[in-house]
Parts: sequence; C-alpha cells; structure tokens
Amino acid sequence: MVEHVFHCGLSQSQLQEMGDERELQLHGPKANVRLRLDDVRERLLEVEPELLTDLAEIAVYVFAADCAVRRGGPKLENMGAAWRRNFRMVIAVRQPGTWRHPTCLAVLRETLEFLTEDNWTFDFVELTDPPSIRRYLGLRDNVSDDAGGTSVVLFSGGLDSLAGAVQELNTTNRHVVLMSRQVGGLTDKRQQELAAELREGYPRRVTHVPVSAGLTKETSAVEHTQRS
Repeated sequence: MVEHVFHCGLSQSQLQEMGDERELQLHGPKANVRLRLDDVRERLLEVEPELLTDLAEIAVYVFAADCAVRRGGPKLENMGAAWRRNFRMVIAVRQPGTWRHPTCLAVLRETLEFLTEDNWTFDFVELTDPPSIRRYLGLRDNVSDDAGGTSVVLFSGGLDSLAGAVQELNTTNRHVVLMSRQVGGLTDKRQQELAAELREGYPRRVTHVPVSAGLTKETSAVEHTQRS
C-alpha cells in the first residue's frame, strides 16, 4: 500500500535532512494549516502545559493530512479495498521524548486507527522556536457556573450532538463546553443558533467553543469524510 508521508512543523534545517514529502506548517511564511481556539477562559491558560499545546498541534496536523489524501477514488471499487490509507507523520513538538514513549505512541495510534480506520505511524522531532498556545486563542469574558465540574461535548450542530448536549445538561450539574469545528456557511450559523438556545435554557452552564482548524485553503482538501 502507498504510504503518505507528511512533515509537520519542521524547520528548514530539519527538512533538508528529510525526503521530498509533503509539508504542513502551522507557523511562519509557509503556513498552510490553521488552528484557532476561541472563547477559552483566562484561568485555563494559567495551567496550560506544553504537552496540551503539542496535542492540539498534533491533532490539527492529523486532520489536515486526513483531508489532503483521498480514500480510493471517485468510486469505491473492489469492495472499498482502498478505503484504508497509510500515514507516516513526522511532527515537530515541544516534548519529543514524551511523545516517543511506547505507551504514548500506542495510545495515539490506537485512537486514530479506531477513529479513521487508517494506519498511522509517527516520528517526533524537536520543535524549534515554539510559539505559545496563546497564539491560537481569542479570549472573551465568560461568566459561568462550573461548580459541578465541566464536560466537553463535540457539537457539530446535528441532531446527535444536540441530543448528547441536552442529555449531559439534564442528567448532570456540570458546565458543558460545546466544541465545534467552524466550516463556514449554514453549518456555523446552525451551531451558533443551537448554542444560543441552550445557553438560554440552561443559564451559566453552557460555553460554545468554535474551533477553526484544517488546511488554510479549503479547496486543497480532497477528502471530506473527516473521520479524524
């Protein structure tokens, strides 16, 4: 099977030691991947670890790679034999030693293989001149009641995610964070409208977090199943 290799966040000197594979960059003049996390409260930044920033960047690189490689062709012939893809991701991170640990690698691979039905391998290198996660955050004041704890719910704006959010709000006293990927158009508007209705129905218990993530040019995406 073809192996799709992506070099993610590597410096020019690091890239010179690699082959001529595809490059993904969150930072600098060649940035072709975006990540923006809005509505995150200031107190969360006070305990922001490097590993969580690494994880956010790994996630968006994986998502960008997923969107950049088509599954099979226009028609899934041969009983979908070309559905499963092979990815090798070379990613620059702040704590490469931690991400190289066999247990961490195993969990990362198992999670992605379950979600995407693809095969994933990872090489981690040192990130030079790493930016802070603050670069991704647009902070806004948010008065909330989180005395009962907090739950994060994936919120696409569809019926399944809406039902999940309502169930969490009805069966717990937790503050519910609705996490949505911004895709533009009607979908974003529907997410905002439903989040506003939930905030009205459950005062001080709902925060909507729209996330802008993926390839900087949506037209560059050739695969839209987006299982990752």
